[in-house]
Amino acid sequence: MIGICDDSTEACRILREKLLNSPFAEENPEILEYHNTNELSKDKRAQNLEILFLDIEMPGISGIDFMLKYHKFYRDTRIILLTAYEKYLYEGYKVPAYRYIKKPITNQQLIDLYHSIEHDQILRQRIPIRSEGVTASVKVGDIMYVHVSNNYSYIVTTRKTLSSYLSLKTLISMLPKEYFIQPNQSFLVNMKYIRDLIRKHNKIIMSDDYSIYISQRNVKQTVKSFTDFVLQ
Repeated sequence: MIGICDDSTEACRILREKLLNSPFAEENPEILEYHNTNELSKDKRAQNLEILFLDIEMPGISGIDFMLKYHKFYRDTRIILLTAYEKYLYEGYKVPAYRYIKKPITNQQLIDLYHSIEHDQILRQRIPIRSEGVTASVKVGDIMYVHVSNNYSYIVTTRKTLSSYLSLKTLISMLPKEYFIQPNQSFLVNMKYIRDLIRKHNKIIMSDDYSIYISQRNVKQTVKSFTDFVLQ
């Protein structure tokens, strides 16, 4: 289900039409409309929305105030905050929203949003990792990099490091190629967590400051893959 919350009936109608003429229509979503945050908060179905387009400036409780008060009920909903005024757009960064878009939202922005959510769904997938006798369900998007050493694979996530007997070849087959690259024979890296790629020194700096070298044979493909990832 997709939700639209905007006090303007015309704005709701236009956005609905654009959604029905965008890639989102391929999944035949049910689209729910609300004309203020009070209506939204009273509808229990809204907590099951996959996507919510939420206008920031509305009479009564604004979109931002609504998010500050109720965001814990919408943890699985991608909130798209909308505003006609750029000054309010920056206010939106106070709350945990998926995107902040200046109105009117364009057809191209909807297409880009659709593809972004597609990729996001890939990162939300989980894979089983057996570590120290226990099988953990690890979210793909939480894996920063994998390091193989002495017959062990060390899977470094945003929370902890897991050690496993899984081979790098097996892990490569389990993880999406759109996000993971192999800079050398011992590492697998999630490009989402690359802070810098220093071409001069053939080195990757990860978001946790960990440094990973790029082997000479993998330089060209690593640079190309990361460039494509950044520009997509």
